[in-house]
Amino acid sequence: MKKLAKVVTAAILFFMSAYPVETQERRAPVVAVKAGRVLDVRTGRYLEHQLIWIENGRVMQVGAETELASRVPKDARIVDLSRYTVLPGLIDAHTHLTFSPFFGGYRALAVSVPREALRGARNARVTLEAGFTTVRNVAANGYSDIALRDAINDGEVPRPSASRAGTATATCWRRSSTSFPRVWRTAFRR
Repeated sequence: MKKLAKVVTAAILFFMSAYPVETQERRAPVVAVKAGRVLDVRTGRYLEHQLIWIENGRVMQVGAETELASRVPKDARIVDLSRYTVLPGLIDAHTHLTFSPFFGGYRALAVSVPREALRGARNARVTLEAGFTTVRNVAANGYSDIALRDAINDGEVPRPSASRAGTATATCWRRSSTSFPRVWRTAFRR
């Protein structure tokens, strides 16, 4: 048994030595966005001829193109939006990424939790393309929003950055009135 353990250990060490460890740290991708105008949300004014320095998906600095261009790394990818107005990312604090307006009522019962997670990935991409970089998902079946958030954080799904509220909690007369008996709907109507 000891001899087998030594052979297995030697084999592991041999195979580990065959693959060199990367000694250099990978540099984060750098993007420089040339913007014709940028909305300054603090002042409500538009700033002309701005440069947005982005590293590893995060905005590092925004400033006048003439001042900032010399500090941006030379190998940065340049995105020329000098003919456009650039807005900061929008935030939507009440989304239902995993739901579809086309599958309501009893039709929603036929949709599986894995299918909802896939729909959430599609809706996250559409939401991002519409300019929303941060969303808060409120309610999902089977924690499909948690799976979606984890996939976004692991880079498997294009982000918006997602926070989630988890499963829905509501009093019965505030929830979908079509899912409760007629007696309840009339009893709680004011």
